[in-house]
Amino acid sequence: MSATIRDDIVLAAREKDMGNAALHRGSLQDAVREYSKAIARLRPVAEPDDVGSSSTDSDSESARAITPSHRPQSASPGPMAAGLREWMASFSFLGGGGSGASRRQRRVSTPSGVHVNPPSPIVPPSTVNNSSHSTATLGGDSAGKDITNLLAQLHSNRALAYTRLGDFDRAWVDANAVIRLRSDWVKGYYRRAEVFARLHKYTHALQDYEKSLSLEPANPQIQERIERMKVHVEDASLGIICHQISVARGDVCASRSILSPVQNQIFEFAGQMRNLIYFVGCAKTREVVVVDACWDIDGILAIAESQKYKIVGAIVTHHHVDHAGGLPPPPFDKYGIRVAGLEKLLARLKNIPAYVNPADIPPLLAGNPGFPNARLIATRDGQTLQLGEKVILEFMHTPGHTAGSQCIAVTSSAVNAPVSSDSGEHRLRRRELLLSGDTLFAGACGRCDFEDSSPTRLVESLKKIGARGRDCVVLPGHDYGAEWTTVGKEERAGGMLRSERFQELTMRSQTRL
Repeated sequence: MSATIRDDIVLAAREKDMGNAALHRGSLQDAVREYSKAIARLRPVAEPDDVGSSSTDSDSESARAITPSHRPQSASPGPMAAGLREWMASFSFLGGGGSGASRRQRRVSTPSGVHVNPPSPIVPPSTVNNSSHSTATLGGDSAGKDITNLLAQLHSNRALAYTRLGDFDRAWVDANAVIRLRSDWVKGYYRRAEVFARLHKYTHALQDYEKSLSLEPANPQIQERIERMKVHVEDASLGIICHQISVARGDVCASRSILSPVQNQIFEFAGQMRNLIYFVGCAKTREVVVVDACWDIDGILAIAESQKYKIVGAIVTHHHVDHAGGLPPPPFDKYGIRVAGLEKLLARLKNIPAYVNPADIPPLLAGNPGFPNARLIATRDGQTLQLGEKVILEFMHTPGHTAGSQCIAVTSSAVNAPVSSDSGEHRLRRRELLLSGDTLFAGACGRCDFEDSSPTRLVESLKKIGARGRDCVVLPGHDYGAEWTTVGKEERAGGMLRSERFQELTMRSQTRL
């Protein structure tokens, strides 16, 4: 292996590490830049016969990225941001192939329908046979495999960064590059499945997750993703929209501006809180309600517009600032910090109502001075709301985390078709989705040490959720370990819907007394 090639590999590995660090801290554009620099260094080594014969936007970006960027420094945060940092530290609610010529003629369609040139097939160096970069020059099969593996890792990581940025076409191109490089590696199929899932192409995502599982059969994360895709496929067959928005994934709160240092820190805190926001509604009419719209209302509305949703209402599972927005609790309200939430949503959408349990309306109004309370609709336990032709929402009062906490059960009238059981009896098939707010998470429940909390009432609410049936899919208000669970899972060892966990909460209640 020549010294030049060896130096390129060392530099590329260093740039990969820098990209990983940027990815970890959420600086996605910086991560893409570092990965692209590394890919541009290695590509001439991996495919010396055909450098530049075909390009995508990603490849062009790789070439441009070799030149360091010069970005302006962020504005000084000031005392308000200092107060926000204090709040953040203290406040928490939880709880193909072919010649170069043929490639220039080919075009492929990405999942969103954009036509691009596919990237050049990256030939492992051990198979290259020319005078400048032969296998012997590279140092044999071992060195060739090292470069191939490094390139695969770079494309995989850049695919992840692009996915988090919402640039699904580039992510899809990178995922396919990983598959061409390492068809025996799980990451290429997994990354492509992530793209399909984010584009709501659940059948395609399911196929790629199943291929991933065939390469890594014991991976519980892949198994969980397969289960979730099956639920999505079933929801689609029933005409249900259930669109989960993850702050931690970067679906919202991902943009940063040097002109808004306080907002940047609020978004950073939102990522730590790992909130989950939902659009729920009818696939045919596109009528939806948004549940717990908070942190980034502009981002949430942009998603609605991109999906052609018609927002007809808002639902608040409970009054806390990380779900409804407003002023943070004392003493942090003194800094003038305000979290965007329901108030901003209703200001933007003038004609929609907001559904709140009456016990949570007073604290909601207290945290949102000047709120248009005339647009609040007080819900009652068992009340239903129909969206479109078949989708039915049921409000469940589940106090404990707050006095007015509520869950929302989602069903479709298409579910109520008679099916035969093994005994020959006919019954109504019923599988629900349950948006649980902070009442129930995967393996945990919401805190019950606030002034309006009650461990005893929380136990009763958890039992009420358990009565919905083992097949009920629970979609929590935070991704504290998982984005979803089921009643059946929570009844197993370690789950929250078990008698020993209820006893823990009861003892906590007695301790408070």
